[in-house]
Amino acid sequence: MDLPCRVVVITTGSLTFDMGDKLSKTAKGNKTIGVGGFAVMPTGMNHYAYAGKKGADFVLFGQGPVEFKYVNPADDPRNAKSAKN
Repeated sequence: MDLPCRVVVITTGSLTFDMGDKLSKTAKGNKTIGVGGFAVMPTGMNHYAYAGKKGADFVLFGQGPVEFKYVNPADDPRNAKSAKN
């Protein structure tokens, strides 16, 4: 039986990622990947990612079921209050 996972493929720029509950740009485990690079992250493990100075475009897909859970619910954009125009 295959375990569900998430796969990130970088199409422009670079992305740095690691496992953990809180983003740390100085963590020793951080890995940076550039164009054409990819990362496979198991579900159920907290992880974070951030783009390089020029940003990044990437494709994110998963082997189901895929659900996004945030360690801090305030970070979840689905919980953001919509701006009134």
